Amino acid sequence: MHQTTSTENEVARLRALQELGLLDMPDDDRFDRITRLAKVIFDTPIVFISFVGKDQQLLKSSIGTDITNTPRSISFCHHAIEQDKLMIVEDALLDERFQDNPLVIGDPHIRFYAGAVLRSYDQYPIGTLCIIDTKPRQLSEHEQTLLLDLAQGAQNELHLHFMHALQQENQRLSWISGQISNGVLYTDVNKRIVWCNEGFSRLSGYRLDELKGKKPSEILQGPETSQKTIQKLKRQIDKEWPFEADILNYNKSGKAYWVHIYGVPLRSSTGDIYGYIAIQRDVTAKMNSYLELKKLAYVDELTGLANRRYLDERLEQLTASVSINTQLALFIIDLNGFKRINDTFGHLAGDEVLAEVASRLINVTKQEDILSRLGGDEFAIVINGITQYEITRTCERLLKLCLEPILLETGDEVAFGMSIGVARYPDDANTVKMLFQLADQAMYQAKQNQTGASIHTALDE
Repeated sequence: MHQTTSTENEVARLRALQELGLLDMPDDDRFDRITRLAKVIFDTPIVFISFVGKDQQLLKSSIGTDITNTPRSISFCHHAIEQDKLMIVEDALLDERFQDNPLVIGDPHIRFYAGAVLRSYDQYPIGTLCIIDTKPRQLSEHEQTLLLDLAQGAQNELHLHFMHALQQENQRLSWISGQISNGVLYTDVNKRIVWCNEGFSRLSGYRLDELKGKKPSEILQGPETSQKTIQKLKRQIDKEWPFEADILNYNKSGKAYWVHIYGVPLRSSTGDIYGYIAIQRDVTAKMNSYLELKKLAYVDELTGLANRRYLDERLEQLTASVSINTQLALFIIDLNGFKRINDTFGHLAGDEVLAEVASRLINVTKQEDILSRLGGDEFAIVINGITQYEITRTCERLLKLCLEPILLETGDEVAFGMSIGVARYPDDANTVKMLFQLADQAMYQAKQNQTGASIHTALDE
C-alpha cells in the first residue's frame, strides 16, 4: 500500500487539535444534524466527521458504520487534510494510493470518497467531513459546493465550541491572545469587559487593566460614531441574536478607526446568557475607500454603496482591460417582496431594509469587488477574474443573506428574497450595454421561474 508523507507543520497541527479538545468531546447533536443532512443530500451509505491525530483517525457523528477509529496510516482523511479544501476519490480501486487499502478490499469496502477539510481556529487542517459509497461515483460542481458549505457549518460549530471553552479556561485565553490578530472582547451579561486579547489592545490602545469593568460604549465610541448603528447592535443583542455591524471607534489617543464587529451571546448548559464574545476586524482602509467615493459624488446616499454613475465608469474601464483568458461577471440583484414591505410598514421601513441589505452585501464581497445600488430595490455586483464555479458559489452566498429576517427599528421582523441575474464579459456580451441587458434578462428569468438565480449562457439566446 502506498504511504503518504506527514503533513507540513505537523507538530503545530497536532497542538491545535489538542487545544480544541475535540478528541475527548462527546458526540454532539450540532454535528449529528450536519451528518444527517449530508446523508440526505448525497444519498451515500456512510457519512462521518473525522479528526486526524498523531497515530489514529477518530470518527465523530458517524452514520452507516460502527467504526470509531482507524490507524492513521490507512485513513483516507490523512490524505484529505493535505489538500486545500476538498479531496475526491471517484473509484478507490483505480487509485494507486488506495487500491490495496484494508478499508477498500475489506469492510466497509470503500469505492468512492469525498472529504472536505475542517480547520482549527488558527487554520490548521485537523479533520474532514466526508461522504463514502461502496460503489464508484462522481460529484458535480454543485454537489462539491454543497459539501464545502456543510463543512463550513461543521467548522463554525468547532470554532464556537472552542470559543465557549475559552471562557472557562484562563490558559486558553492566554493562548488565543497570542494567536489572533483581530481584536477579541469578552463581556459579562451586563456588557462589562472581562477580558480582551492583544489584538484588541493593539486596535484600541488600551491595556486589559484599563478596560476591565467598563462598557465598550463608554470608552470606544465618540462624536462621529453612528447612533443608528449603536441602536442596531442594541436591538440584535436584546433579541439574543448574533450581532454584526461596521462601527467607528476611537482609540486611546483619540484617533478614529473602523471595525467590523461580529459577536455571539454565550449560554450556559441551561440556556441562560452569561456573557458575550465579539471579534473586531479592522476595516478602516475599506471604509475610507467608501468615504472617499462619497466625496466624489459616486455614492448612493441611502445605502453608502457606489451609485450607477460610478458603476458605469468602472465597467467601461474594466471591460477595456479584460484579457482573453479572464472574464468579469455582472450580478444584478432585485429584492423580492419589497413592495409588500413598503405597503405594510411604510417607506421609512423600506429604507431600513435597503440599508441593511447593502450592509449584508458589503460583508460577503471583497474590497476589490464593485458593489452598487442601481436604484429602487436593485443592486449590482461586478467581480473581475471570476470562474464559472465561483459565479455559482457567489450566487449561493448571496441567496443565504435572505435566510435571516431584518429587524426594524419598530421591533418588527421582515422577510425578503432575491432574484439574481448574471452575465459575463466577454463570454456572453462584448459591450457594457449588452452585459446589462443580458444580466437583466437573467434576473427576470430567475424572478419568473422563482429559481433565486439565473446565469446567462449562450443557451439562453
